[in-house]
Amino acid sequence: MIAREVLQKQIMAITQHLKIKMETLSTKLKQVKLLLLDVDGTMTDGGIYIHADGTQTKRFNALDGEGIRRCMEAGIEVGIVSAAGLAKDIIQTRANILGIRLVHAERSSKLTIAQKWTKELGLMATDVAFMGDDIIDAEVMKWCGVSAAPANSHKSAKKVALYHTVARGGEGAVREFVDLILESQGLA
Repeated sequence: MIAREVLQKQIMAITQHLKIKMETLSTKLKQVKLLLLDVDGTMTDGGIYIHADGTQTKRFNALDGEGIRRCMEAGIEVGIVSAAGLAKDIIQTRANILGIRLVHAERSSKLTIAQKWTKELGLMATDVAFMGDDIIDAEVMKWCGVSAAPANSHKSAKKVALYHTVARGGEGAVREFVDLILESQGLA
């Protein structure tokens, strides 16, 4: 009987903790005015397809693309911050298809770029959401108002992300996060 009471108290404590975490997440999502996305492992499945001639291709998800479009239609700016410099043309092409004007695809500090764009748009860190999947993203994830990591992210990203998607990178993770943002702002 005592073990059952202890278990019930533990369940109640965990439930309360999750409720507080979801309320915090909801509050932060309501402030989002700029969504920044990593590419490899977030907008894609992380696979890099290299052809015999040395060219690369990447696989993007249509659900994510539609989510990005809906986000921009709702008035939330979207940007791509990638360190995949060799795939710059692919990333720029995807950005053009989606109408994303903020694009950085160079091996440099993602945080510096995020801060630069935030300042140029007259925003604060609390207005920024970032989704990434690896250690190179952790710095931005700690800085921004709300961060997310796809289900298959590296532990370094999961450790600092406020939200972990059920979907894997390149398989609807971006859409899941966008839907959460739009729902929290009453725009879904």
